[in-house]
Amino acid sequence: MKKLLIILHLFILPATIASGQDYSSERYVILISIDGFRPAFYLDSGWSAPTLKRLMHEGVYATGVKPVFPSVTYPNHVSMITGVLPDKHGIFYNRPRMGQKRWNPTMIKSPTLFDAVQATGRSSSALFWPVTAGASIQYNVPGSPRIRQMKASGSKSTDFMNAIASPGLWKELEQNAIGKIAVADVNSDMNTGRMASYIIRTHKPTFTAIRFAGIDHAQHKVGINNQSVDQALRIIDQALNEILIAIDQAGITNNTTLLITGDHGFHDVNLALAPNVWLKKKGLYKSSTRWKAKFYTSNGSAFLYLKDPNDERTLRRVRKILDDLSEEEKKMFRIIEREELQTLGADADALLALNPVQGIVLRQTGSGKLTRSATGGAHGYFADFPEIMTGFVGWGSGLNAGVIVPQMNVPDIAPIIARLLGIDFPSEDGRVADGILKD
Repeated sequence: MKKLLIILHLFILPATIASGQDYSSERYVILISIDGFRPAFYLDSGWSAPTLKRLMHEGVYATGVKPVFPSVTYPNHVSMITGVLPDKHGIFYNRPRMGQKRWNPTMIKSPTLFDAVQATGRSSSALFWPVTAGASIQYNVPGSPRIRQMKASGSKSTDFMNAIASPGLWKELEQNAIGKIAVADVNSDMNTGRMASYIIRTHKPTFTAIRFAGIDHAQHKVGINNQSVDQALRIIDQALNEILIAIDQAGITNNTTLLITGDHGFHDVNLALAPNVWLKKKGLYKSSTRWKAKFYTSNGSAFLYLKDPNDERTLRRVRKILDDLSEEEKKMFRIIEREELQTLGADADALLALNPVQGIVLRQTGSGKLTRSATGGAHGYFADFPEIMTGFVGWGSGLNAGVIVPQMNVPDIAPIIARLLGIDFPSEDGRVADGILKD
């Protein structure tokens, strides 16, 4: 049904790839997402990213890119490849709020660029891209919770990767790109770069989407300005250089576009607040499975849900709890009402959201103290302050070098890719910034 909708929605310019074809006539787009990517990494001289900064100076860039709300990994990565807000594509948080333990591609309600490219007879690739496990992508090494599970279990075997990657692809990568590696290194940024370089050089997919995760992990652990963050950036920068070499070795430099962006920024936190503690004191929240009302936290922010969505009495009680808070407690967050949530494309089942001020992160728990000290970095907030914005650098074919875009939005990525590949793609929440594409 989904493929039928795509065919009905898309008017595809003719494009075929035949065995032995001259690849110099094709167009290629490589989308690189750096999880936790901040504009400072290419705008500020103190960061170790010579390849990234060269691409910025030779191409186009934005001073900031606004994430969708909440500013977490999964909904933003899906918005990149659909061009729509979460209320249209259906992926609201990093994990489903209820029911299934993980997202899968059948839960994406909007057409994706992977589908659109393949509808033309061309190929696509994805490396550790969220919500791709089981997707019909030719060269797919999905971002899967199973990787985290195997790491947590202490497993040394990577045989499970044969089951979740495209048939035969993991063995091919072991033989030609990464060798036999430990589970802990499956999605290391160094190995992700090697896999991407091999696939680009060998298979030349029309559309490639790659996610690097090391900077996100580092910033969560130590905050935004730390030597380990710089080291994580160095590794990704080296991977970018290897990808550029692979593009050249494949003979497709003159007709390849490299787009580097991210899903959210970061900022440092010093205090954790648990709003479900307020509900528990009034008997509305007993546990994660027994509740009349609860705040579902998404790293930084929290969304209010009722067990019975029509329970007006409980909603009034929650509002009274919030109204009766002390002035000091009220200063910790602002309430985003349902009407504003709708304009942001958030989950329509959420009655309201709490968006904390900078320095505070919200926790899911309903037990223990209301607040405790916190360290490291966080995201998940509404992007109304610069630190939570992500970045964008574009380089290569089809771009007007030297253009600077003051601000973009994450859904804008999809229509840029569609235009570069000559695909009429329905991305109603995204737009192509003026001047960045050649006519």
